[in-house]
Amino acid sequence: MRIEIEKRRIEKERHDQNRMRAELGLISAVLVLVLFRILKTAPGSVVGASNSGYYGSLMLSPEAGKFVICGVICFMLGIIVTVMVRKKR
Repeated sequence: MRIEIEKRRIEKERHDQNRMRAELGLISAVLVLVLFRILKTAPGSVVGASNSGYYGSLMLSPEAGKFVICGVICFMLGIIVTVMVRKKR
């Protein structure tokens, strides 16, 4: 009797972990799609920047606004996902 109860508990834990992994995978995929959508629809582009080859300096150009906004949004979404996962545990 105790062994069966323990087996059920272990199986439930495995099921919950698998479900959580699937949810995190889905959330990650959605966030990647949102990131691509933001980059595609944001006005301005850094492609024609005169300082090509110096990728760190691209963030200093005036056209880099969409990358900064996208980075801030992705960072905030990452924090939200992390908090949600921590609360589930």
